[in-house]
Amino acid sequence: YTITPYRVNDRTHRKAKNLLLGMVQIDGSNTSIVYRLLDLEPSDVKIGMKVKIEWAEKTKGDPSDIKGFVKM
Repeated sequence: YTITPYRVNDRTHRKAKNLLLGMVQIDGSNTSIVYRLLDLEPSDVKIGMKVKIEWAEKTKGDPSDIKGFVKM
């Protein structure tokens, strides 16, 4: 397993934003998805840590409804 921090340039706001992605396996599934980890530093991420979905304020019934995952 590898944890690699990197920066994404958001040219709209002309400043860099941190983006932390992780491979998340939903309970009961046998595959993982790569998605945003919110409110975490790279050093906080551990293999097997429990996370929960943080939903968008307005949902549409598609994958973009998931804002990201936060530590439980």
